[in-house]
Order: sequence, then structure tokens, then C-alpha cells
Amino acid sequence: MNRIRTSLFTLAAAATLFFTGCKDDNGDASSPLVGTWTLVKTDISGCTNGGNGTSTFTCDDANCLTITMKADNSYQMKTLVNGGVTNDNGTYLLMGDNLEVCRSNGTVCSNGDFALNTATKSFTLTEVDGATGCTRVTTYKKV
Repeated sequence: MNRIRTSLFTLAAAATLFFTGCKDDNGDASSPLVGTWTLVKTDISGCTNGGNGTSTFTCDDANCLTITMKADNSYQMKTLVNGGVTNDNGTYLLMGDNLEVCRSNGTVCSNGDFALNTATKSFTLTEVDGATGCTRVTTYKKV
């Protein structure tokens, strides 16, 4: 159980780093991202530092990561770890199969490959870290 909580906390911290600040753009109400999503799985592979592995997540009263994507291209992220809550917000921009996510402080934006699965009402975000060789595939499911 502690390993799951540690993994959730580590993932929440990584997600906070990924969801980092940029410009506002006008959103499209028909965007497939509009809605609330929960983190369900992270797959890390190809790491030269041995950080490979898969973690799955379920929401409960003490641990959960949710992201609400709005039609105006803003997001709100709520991370619940061991009952403690952290909130974050910022903007996003979906450009074809690329998702750029920016923190509200306006300093850094990150992006990754976006893939929507309408059958499972989920999406994956794939990021590659050039320094470590890690490929992180994160899966979110619509609430």
C-alpha cells in the first residue's frame, strides 16, 4: 500500500511538472478534452536509469488525481495524496495529436503526443525524456 501511495505521490509530482505555464488561446467547445478526467495508469519504459515500470491508480477518499479541462482551454488539477489536497491550474492547447499543457505561472510549457480512445472514454499522453531515454505513457479516463 505504501508503494502505491509513493507511486501516486511521485506521479502527482511528475504530473505537476508536466502541467507547467503559457498563453491563453480561445478554446473550442467541441474539443474532445473538455470534461473531467482521472489518472488511471502510467507506463514508463526505455529508461537508462532503471526507472521502468507500470503503475495503475484508482480514486478513493485518500488518493486521486483529477483534471478538469474547460472549453476556454484552461484546466484545473486536483491531486489528493494520503488525504492532503494540492490544486493547480493553467492552460492547454490541443494541436492535432500534440497536447501542450502550461502552468498558470507562465514560465514553462510541456507537450506530448495525444491519443483519444472514444471506445474506452480515455486518452493517453506520451512524453519522451531525452536525458534519460524514458518514455512515459500516461492514461486518463473520463469521469
